[in-house]
Amino acid sequence: RILYSTWRHADRQFAFVARNPCSPASPLFCHLFVGPPGEVQTLHLLLCRSFQLGYLLAHPEEQA
Repeated sequence: RILYSTWRHADRQFAFVARNPCSPASPLFCHLFVGPPGEVQTLHLLLCRSFQLGYLLAHPEEQA
């Protein structure tokens, strides 16, 4: 489960914090990727959009 994501244009970094599915709930892991600035921003925005769509699927009453 992914809990948080972010990107840094200047450092060309995309990162997210997650729990591993087969691990106890308490340990968190940070996954950091470096790439072209446009690519890391796109990855972050795609992940944010997937969270938004997942939320709307779980809560259809929130759709306007």
